[in-house]
Amino acid sequence: MPTPSLRSSKRWIPSLLTRGESIAGGLGLAITTTLVACMAGAGWWTLEIERANARATVRQACESTAASLAGVAAAAVAADDFPRLRSMLVEVAAVANLNELAVRLPDGSLIASSDPKASTLAKLPASFGTFDPRQEIATMPGFVSGAHAAQADARGEVVVHATRAVEAPGLLGSDMLAGLGGICVAGLLGVGLVYRRARRRLSGVAYVRGALLTLTPELENLEAALIGGAQGPEVAAWNRLVQRTLELRREDLSERTAQALAAHRAGDPLLAAMFDALPSGVMIVDVAGRIAQANGAAGVMLGVKRDEMALAPVGKFIKQREVLSLIETALAGQHRQKRSIEVRLSAPGATSGGALGPIGPGAAGHEGGVIRATVRSLRQEDGGGAMVVLEDVTQQRVADEARNAFVASATHELRTPLTNMRLYIDTLLEPEGVDDAHRARALNVINQESRRLERLISDMLSVSEMEAGSVSIKRDDVRLDQLMDELYADFAAQGKDKEIDLRFELPPKLPVIHADRDKLTLALQNLLGNALKYTPQGGKVAVRLTYDQSVLRVDVEDTGIGVRPEECELIFEKFYRAKDKRLSAIAGTGLGLPMSRQIARLHGGDVTLRSELDKGSTFTLTIPISTPIARAA
Repeated sequence: MPTPSLRSSKRWIPSLLTRGESIAGGLGLAITTTLVACMAGAGWWTLEIERANARATVRQACESTAASLAGVAAAAVAADDFPRLRSMLVEVAAVANLNELAVRLPDGSLIASSDPKASTLAKLPASFGTFDPRQEIATMPGFVSGAHAAQADARGEVVVHATRAVEAPGLLGSDMLAGLGGICVAGLLGVGLVYRRARRRLSGVAYVRGALLTLTPELENLEAALIGGAQGPEVAAWNRLVQRTLELRREDLSERTAQALAAHRAGDPLLAAMFDALPSGVMIVDVAGRIAQANGAAGVMLGVKRDEMALAPVGKFIKQREVLSLIETALAGQHRQKRSIEVRLSAPGATSGGALGPIGPGAAGHEGGVIRATVRSLRQEDGGGAMVVLEDVTQQRVADEARNAFVASATHELRTPLTNMRLYIDTLLEPEGVDDAHRARALNVINQESRRLERLISDMLSVSEMEAGSVSIKRDDVRLDQLMDELYADFAAQGKDKEIDLRFELPPKLPVIHADRDKLTLALQNLLGNALKYTPQGGKVAVRLTYDQSVLRVDVEDTGIGVRPEECELIFEKFYRAKDKRLSAIAGTGLGLPMSRQIARLHGGDVTLRSELDKGSTFTLTIPISTPIARAA
């Protein structure tokens, strides 16, 4: 069988194209080839620019992080506070998505690093020197560093180095370029074949052409481009295209918002990480009422996964009618100012429609929790829509209620000691006089009630100081032997009344420390008062004091009702009281423990708790001793 000649192949090619069309086809092929080449070159150039921009962005972020931490790091080095410095480096490196965050000397020696495996200096030299900003920062390929120096003290400067990997886009493969060229060629040939067949249906094309000529450049009259009464597949396809375009136009604004946020998220990972790290739930709702973007906190508060919220109707997760009404008003652009509403969550499984959404595992996922929903319209130039911010204010409302109850209770309780004191003072002032036993008893009651009144007023003043953030300490010499004697005298009668075995286990000699005597007394009174208050009749309370050259430690141990593990930290919040039903019959303000911890921390120490439900608790107050201990004679 003979092989087809080149001449026969040439006779086959013109048959595909009519006269005059071969020139257009060749020109189209040349244009397509040129466009493919330009696309490949533009893709390579864009890739290079993106790589350079990625490195510049990462470098700027590293330098900004280093600059913001330089002063804090220098202060920590000057104070030799290396544990706090390392902890801060680890936290900031995690939040800023850094591969390494380190504090070095100008010569490159490592002081502290976010990498726990890094080898650091055991001891700082007597002089650091200064850092030369022109000094090159050595980094591994694919990583970018930024540095900033700050004066630590007279020894010299310390330098904060921030390092992060650069995630650059990958190169386009040659196979993809070849495939793109093949698709362009095949598309051109297909256009030629379609054009030949379309000549038989020019009538339908004429209708479409007339419809196109009626359109304005802005496509404002797209509905008028629908063709009626004419038949043919071209006209039907045109009408379907116009209808689909109208549908896409309605979705365009929401898609714009989602794409803009997605592009911004991809272009600035640090900002995206900050968005996800917000403690409040944040949602962006597009003009169609769909969730275009949401952070992790919003998913936790609504009890769903964040991925399930993408482009889903907001009414699927938020059922509360008033919140939905605010969102609808914001989407309609009827108000620009933010509007807020507080919603009390209903019990799990409620179907009344009053719940904010499905009860999830977050902090707001319990009956009676309070969520504040804040809604605000977005500008039309940003795509329109609304922003919804969800905040769990349950604890704030509980604190408000407890504060009001405390003020009411304190006002009422002020009358009791004043009344008792007045009665016994009247007794002492009787003209007939009283015997020595009655006089001693009256004076003892007046003394006890005055101390009770003093503690109550101290609690009220503590509330004001805590609210104003003005709690401070005034250090002076404190004789611990006298302080412990007064503490025992204050609570011995209370322990005897409840038949509680109150013991003070103290060393033979107690030191004189440098602290705020009044504040330290208040802290210990709160700890011991709580122990006696929550220990049932017949129990035991022990106060143990130990110390060495650096730390003073006071343990207050009781055999009381104990605290649940999940509440061991919550009870140190202002006005918080444990959820144990047995506490309902015991008066309390929820201020003693927060004040004790704050006093200890102002001294540089802390108050911690070890507890087991129904077996007892041990509160430990520790205060560092920074000056030599003066032992009592």
